[in-house]
Amino acid sequence: MASILLVSAILWLVLSLAVPIGKRLGDIGLNILNRIFGLILAAIAVEVIANGLKQLFPILVA
Repeated sequence: MASILLVSAILWLVLSLAVPIGKRLGDIGLNILNRIFGLILAAIAVEVIANGLKQLFPILVA
């Protein structure tokens, strides 16, 4: 229960400071962050697909 409350408090803090952080970063900073997070998301997607293929085709694990 304590961990849920801690995560909720951190999330509330980050979301309440989103506008000032966005203003501080500016358009270029936000575009850079969007590209970095997109790259991270693509890497996670490739990892999930690779793990799924390994489980579907065990011969690929060799």
